[in-house]
Amino acid sequence: MIVCPRGRTGTIQAEAHMKANLYPGRGVWPDWNDPDIRQREQMPAHAYRIPFPDLASCRHAVSDNRRNLSPYIINLDQGWESRFYTSILQLPENILSFRSGFEPASVPGGQSEASELYDAAGPERSAGYPFPVTPPHVPSDIPVIVYRRTCHLPLVWSGLRKRLVLQGIRAACHIFINGRLAGYTQGSCLPAEFDLTAGLHDGDNELFLLVYPYCTGSYLERQDFAACFGLVRAAYLEAVPPIAIQDIRVRTSPEPEEEAWRLDLTVSLVSCRISTDSPQVRVSLWQDEECLTNKVWPVSLQSVDASDYASPVQTEGLLQASLLLPNIEGWSDESPRLYDLYISIEERGGRELLCTHQAIGFRQLTWQDHKPMINGRPLSLRAAQWQVAPTDSIRDMIRQIRQIKQIHLNALYICHFPADPILLELCDIFGLYVIDEAPLEISHPLMETEIGNEPAWREDAENRLERLIRRDYNHPCILFWSAGLFRQTGPLQDTLADFIRKLDDTRGLHLVDIPDIGRGLAAAPVPEWLPSPEGTCLCYYDWNRHLPVLDRELRQFLRPLDIRAIDAADGTFMIKNRLNWTPATQFDVAWRLLRDGKPVLSGEIDSIRTEPGSEQYMELAYGDQNFDDGSDYLISFQFFYADFCLWADAGEEAFFQEFPLSSADRSELPAQSRSGGRLRLEADRHHLIVSGSRFWLVFNRLNGALESWRCGDKELIAPPYAANGGIPGLHGTISRPVEPLDERWTEAWRQEGYPDLLIQPISSQEDCDGQTAVIEIVLQMAAPGRPACLEMLIRHEIRSSGDLRVFTSLSPLKQNQPPWPCFGLGLQLKPDYDQISWYGTGPYPCLSRLQNSRRCGLYRGGQVDPARGIRLPGNEPGYFPDTRWLVLKDQTGFGLLIRSDQLFGFSVRPAGKNTTSAGQAESRLDRQALTVQLYRQMSAGLPEKPVKSSWYFSPVASDAGKQPAEKA
Repeated sequence: MIVCPRGRTGTIQAEAHMKANLYPGRGVWPDWNDPDIRQREQMPAHAYRIPFPDLASCRHAVSDNRRNLSPYIINLDQGWESRFYTSILQLPENILSFRSGFEPASVPGGQSEASELYDAAGPERSAGYPFPVTPPHVPSDIPVIVYRRTCHLPLVWSGLRKRLVLQGIRAACHIFINGRLAGYTQGSCLPAEFDLTAGLHDGDNELFLLVYPYCTGSYLERQDFAACFGLVRAAYLEAVPPIAIQDIRVRTSPEPEEEAWRLDLTVSLVSCRISTDSPQVRVSLWQDEECLTNKVWPVSLQSVDASDYASPVQTEGLLQASLLLPNIEGWSDESPRLYDLYISIEERGGRELLCTHQAIGFRQLTWQDHKPMINGRPLSLRAAQWQVAPTDSIRDMIRQIRQIKQIHLNALYICHFPADPILLELCDIFGLYVIDEAPLEISHPLMETEIGNEPAWREDAENRLERLIRRDYNHPCILFWSAGLFRQTGPLQDTLADFIRKLDDTRGLHLVDIPDIGRGLAAAPVPEWLPSPEGTCLCYYDWNRHLPVLDRELRQFLRPLDIRAIDAADGTFMIKNRLNWTPATQFDVAWRLLRDGKPVLSGEIDSIRTEPGSEQYMELAYGDQNFDDGSDYLISFQFFYADFCLWADAGEEAFFQEFPLSSADRSELPAQSRSGGRLRLEADRHHLIVSGSRFWLVFNRLNGALESWRCGDKELIAPPYAANGGIPGLHGTISRPVEPLDERWTEAWRQEGYPDLLIQPISSQEDCDGQTAVIEIVLQMAAPGRPACLEMLIRHEIRSSGDLRVFTSLSPLKQNQPPWPCFGLGLQLKPDYDQISWYGTGPYPCLSRLQNSRRCGLYRGGQVDPARGIRLPGNEPGYFPDTRWLVLKDQTGFGLLIRSDQLFGFSVRPAGKNTTSAGQAESRLDRQALTVQLYRQMSAGLPEKPVKSSWYFSPVASDAGKQPAEKA
């Protein structure tokens, strides 16, 4: 059957003489470029279900992927070969007879779209389509992929109807079986099903698929230039008896007065037999191994018009039933309780013809004061935006879903293109709410006018929505339907919204009933302005750009339990349960009291029984511990999963919280621990040389940098050429490595000239009294062709013991500057000093604007891996905040101790070009130096007065391996 959206309908039988319209320029439009052709011989849309021959085999497969276990399914994800043609004009007329010249192909997968098309598109490419915008037609010369494979049918399939199921192609496809055209479909990642029974025979059969990247419907789809086209979702053959289940619809609703749930069930049957005998439908609901109900109903079959189905269906029947079920647990993200519904077709004598399974989650979405409620409680969507890749296997999806649940997200926004139904089944099992989006989006202003003036576009959009909704209707995880077209306000949005509500009035509409939850993700993979986790609906993450450092941040930020200190030093706290359904007993809580990073007291808290949404008072006993001895004291709480769950093992840490109790005084450099000889200060052209007892420091008056620091026969500073064009030695800087959240400010930093700042010395002063040498240099920073925007003062104070104090001050010279990437010091050390230990936060880095995952302690890093950077720290983007001291040593135990007058941050990496978050690209790793970045921790925004900081550097020597730090 052909569905003709331009005002005509008709039926074309799949006979041997049926000729496919593939090629352009032959008097008629090819199917993929004909606005009157949406599909050929495609069966009506229906719910996703996997057939089994009987209840026993169906129940046996319920705990695994049923698609791979059913004897009525042949998985076609393996064994494909393909040929790629950059132009369809190159496609041979006799391509269906080819048996050689093909390359092995991965399915699901695809081919990147031809770059020639982008070049031909000209300025329209930037407008969103990689082809000229001339609706309703796309270019006549497009690429094509030819897929080929052999399908061997088992003998047990004799007498069964055979169907080809495509869970998603991009963007259009012709199907040929044994040289005959079997059908045509279009619509990226939408399901399509074809009855191949007439074209198949026993033994081996040749299946060809011709897949095109564009079709007339591409004007209604997002055109992602990084995407691929081809078989991007699973494909399989399905066998069903002559009497089969066509569609299933389930609906759940609570019955408070009965203290029960109601399950409404609609089952439609089709039969290819002429007989109108009434089969029976058996329905059984199971909770694990217990059968809760078992009902049988006869279904009357009525004759149908053959044009309603793209297969020889003779009769159809409909069952509508309702079950009232007591003692049912509701389904939610925190408690994803699923029940197993089995639906069987039986002949009069009770012989089973077919059985299928449907997971049932009892939940209801309602609205109160325009806010969504799930099973009567407020709904909070903490979502990740996920565009599912063709290569995501089931194992990959499970791994990623576990990660999503571990960082306390509870929803997926499956954007742009629908996913394989297996992902939705996993969301049902793991408890993830889903916003399911149809491939409906326009990418050019011309289409806004076109789609409003031509009703056929609306019919195309409705067809896509119906195919998605009918397939995914029964998943409890889906709460909202979505389409990019809903971003266009006006009559079209209202029409499509009404169409969806007629198909499904149990769910809401994203972009209509709730705002765009992906707002803010365009600027960064995680919005910098993270709101309170008490918010209603928000997408916190672009999962396709996720990084471990961002996972850790969200795991802390969205923690389900939150501790608030009443008086941390006195041991009094309040703990709040942020969950909707689960008491705090699902977590075990342990605490530790740390003194200068080392535990002095610890214990467990057994009395946490906080109910959802409530608070509980909590008190700790520190004994006779005194917090005024000048040390750093901190109380740390760790939360562990008390029992095994699908996304975490028992005893696995879920999150933590820390509260400082007291801080050590860091205002001054400690008194000299050793006496030294008299200092000498000498000038040599633009260099100043300070020398003492077996140490020498060389300063550059032109840039304020310390270029050499020698202690005995040990040189600390890397040679100037190792800086790769940057400032060598120790110097002031506002540059730092690029971070994932910098995208918001990159353009502003570039416009301000931050990536191109040059240093201009303004003045310098120096003095030495024999015990202390002082060198003070004032610098201004400006981009080429622009006035100075920053002024920096650097004062070095060298003591006779060999210690160094560096005072820095940075002032803006103009108004309305964007925030600085950072303010601190850069230090180019020789690569020998790769033994790193610190007292601060770790063991993993944080981001400059997100620091929820910092954990205080004593840490020790590994050695430098020149190919990948330092294992710890330095193997991830970000830095280590709240640092008290940092030590970098060589293998002999000699090195440098770094402190500040306040908590500071640092990062360490192999030296490259002076990489900044203001837009400079990182060069290759350089083995000749280590770049140490020292950051003054600042609040957001540009300060109104000079920012000041003091840094203390002391050479240290000890035996190798005796570093005062625990292994991270």
